[in-house]
Amino acid sequence: MSQTAGRPPVPEEPASYTLDRIRSMTSSLSASELRVALTILEHPHEVLEWSASEIAEHSGTSDATAVRTCRRLGFSGLRDLRLTLARDLGWSSTVDANPRRRKQPFIEELFADAGTSISSMLSGESVKGFAKVAELLAHAERILVVANGPSTIFAQDFVYAARIAGRPAEFWSDTIMQTVIAAQLTRRDVCVAVSASGVNSLTIDVSETASAAGAKVVAVTGYGLSRLLEIATESVVVETFDYSSVNQAAINSAGLLLLLRGLVIAVADKTGTPATTTNESMRRFTYRRSGK
Repeated sequence: MSQTAGRPPVPEEPASYTLDRIRSMTSSLSASELRVALTILEHPHEVLEWSASEIAEHSGTSDATAVRTCRRLGFSGLRDLRLTLARDLGWSSTVDANPRRRKQPFIEELFADAGTSISSMLSGESVKGFAKVAELLAHAERILVVANGPSTIFAQDFVYAARIAGRPAEFWSDTIMQTVIAAQLTRRDVCVAVSASGVNSLTIDVSETASAAGAKVVAVTGYGLSRLLEIATESVVVETFDYSSVNQAAINSAGLLLLLRGLVIAVADKTGTPATTTNESMRRFTYRRSGK
């Protein structure tokens, strides 16, 4: 493979879509960014565990250069790079060199991918935001949950669990009613805006109405750069990833559901409602409905 004069050779192995993508972009990088890219290409498995400082140390650059390079390569940051690379290398390892042997069963692959992805979805800022959101919800007199489109299912599940836990949560599927109720909120209330994309205009409009009424707005989203976060008093971002893989779409949903259920558990703990009491309420209701 020919190389640009004066530039170091680009490692060819191991084969991976993510690494191929990085190789294809090396010619557009500055000298310091190239050193970071080469470090990633030479040590892909180690990079899965390295911090920005460790990548900087091994490439002879700075923390800022390591993070900037990740973005220059098309990732949202180091976490995005690590997750993408981990999943990519993981997929590669499930394909046996002998085509006559069976690959890993789909459902095992899906759960393995979920374990890798979900553990990387929360940043330090999101962990801090989670605690602040739980505090707001624990003291709210009224909790309006708003969502539209595919995110509706997340909102409905949250309200279901929150009501069983004794919290005054409500959800209206009609957007007009969402707006009407949002306008009636006060400073003692909280509007929880759930949007996986963070850009749903209907949800943003209702959130702005709630904010104008004086209510606190909590954003729960999978996208860290959106108008919804600008409106929100507090927010929690689950770093979902929009790949073409249907596996990842399912995992993204699991991450958001897990976060929202986690909020209910945290709020119940703050309000003195033990998880066992909540579970017992659910059990009694289920058995009563089933006739058992």
